Amino acid sequence: MVAKKGGELFHSISMDFIHIGEDVKADIRIGDIKINTVLKVGFNKLEIYLPKAEQETSFTAKIQITGKKPVQKAFTLSPIREWEIFLVQHTHTDIGYTRPQTEILPEHLRYIDHALDFCDQTDDYPDAAKFRWTCETSWSVREYLKSRPREQIDRLVKRIKEGRIEATGMFLNYSEIIDESALAAQTKTLRMLKNKGIDVTTAMQNDVNGIAWCMVDYFKNTDVRYLVMGIHAHRARKPFNKPTAFWWKSPAGNRLLAYRSEHYQHGNIIGVASGQQDVLRNNLSCYLAGLEEKGYPYSKVSLQFSGYVTDNSPPSTKACDIIKEWNEKYEWPKLRSALARDFMVFLDKQHGDEIPEQKVAWPDWWTDGVGSAANETKVVRKAQVNIAAITAILSMGKILKVKLPDSIQNEVEEVYDNLLFYDEHTYGAAESVTDPLTQNTINQWGMKSSYAWEAAKKSHALEEKALAFIEPALKKSSLPVIAVFNSLNWKRSGMLKLFIQNEIVMEGEDFTITDAKGRELPYQRYEQRMEGAYFGLWVEDVPPMGYTTLQVN
Repeated sequence: MVAKKGGELFHSISMDFIHIGEDVKADIRIGDIKINTVLKVGFNKLEIYLPKAEQETSFTAKIQITGKKPVQKAFTLSPIREWEIFLVQHTHTDIGYTRPQTEILPEHLRYIDHALDFCDQTDDYPDAAKFRWTCETSWSVREYLKSRPREQIDRLVKRIKEGRIEATGMFLNYSEIIDESALAAQTKTLRMLKNKGIDVTTAMQNDVNGIAWCMVDYFKNTDVRYLVMGIHAHRARKPFNKPTAFWWKSPAGNRLLAYRSEHYQHGNIIGVASGQQDVLRNNLSCYLAGLEEKGYPYSKVSLQFSGYVTDNSPPSTKACDIIKEWNEKYEWPKLRSALARDFMVFLDKQHGDEIPEQKVAWPDWWTDGVGSAANETKVVRKAQVNIAAITAILSMGKILKVKLPDSIQNEVEEVYDNLLFYDEHTYGAAESVTDPLTQNTINQWGMKSSYAWEAAKKSHALEEKALAFIEPALKKSSLPVIAVFNSLNWKRSGMLKLFIQNEIVMEGEDFTITDAKGRELPYQRYEQRMEGAYFGLWVEDVPPMGYTTLQVN
């Protein structure tokens, strides 16, 4: 550490003693500097100032404790890297992990209220110590804009524009069950924020150690240029031995500047929010020394932290006070209360040309929760396919000049919202393994699984609605007609599962199914119900983003 004293800079070194017995005097000499102290029983810490070293310099500390033989300790001081530590406060959004979803959702909205108040309370602090808050998910900001009075929304937009609060670009933190359509749907929140005057430049994905490659392309036509990843290496692999920046390139050639940070609460681990400056000094010193040993290339580093050591943590101003006191005492490393984007802007402007490019997928293998819920996972995967097909059919309806209900877009978004909340990475309460029958465990999973079933229910209802509105545009016949839609952009052939009621074809009655050219299609009955039967039907060459009609004879 480099401390400030009387307008001069000094190396601040720490000498630690463990003393057993009565209080005793101790004299320490380092060159011309003499320090007299009294050692108390237990742990003793002594901070000593030495002239700032401009080159590597060797010293010997001579320690004389009353009644003991003198001890000499040699050490070397080297010029200190002029570090600046960006400290990014956020709350990790882990829906249902610490408390049921019914409590988590409102809490995150109240945290923004608190953040606004804490900005007001620290307005007279030095700029580096002023309270700043990064909203880890765009979901919390979206819901805040829906649920707060105008004056609160105006306060939020004002603080965002002046750089005290930041909205980020991922709706939630996602497990790998999410598909590309849902990831595209969640970016719509960025448009809503933009319309409210809120610019978003940075996306965050925390706790999950990977992110879908398609996001590089999905962010292309937005203002999002940066991606910050706060890892969780308790069960997954830590991909690099130090925080790492790279230009992440997609197969299409688009790029994001990505930063793999430390754990999303690493600031808490080193004591940023502890209120104890000596704890932070020791831990930060060791951490920075470790970065230098590993070859970390920059003079600045960004660390995330929460107000308290818990997921879904409320904000706190403790770090603001520590930063204020620290910067009054130390010249380096400097501490700065920052937003997630601040460090990324530094990297982009100061090191953008030298940062390597990586054209690779960034998969995650943390999300074992998906496998613990096989039935719901199956339901969600089916709903994902279903809603993608439904939106394609609705698009065909537009092409066919069908007048669709005004509410149809909201109904599509309701399906996606349920999928997004199921795809969110939390698959159990904190105690779900240690105490699977506790109330929070049961409630959390009941609500989590409800997103899957609600998505399935709403998507099936919407499918029926979409087909009902497009039906008038299809071919009419005196005989029953089967319309087969291809929602993809290439010609397809395949097996169709079809239910035909007895009212159309009586059980045991002979019939044929023919295409537009009169050719018979093969089919097979494979399951019977009281009111009809299921058939497997092979259909050839359904046109891309189109349909074909078959006739039951």
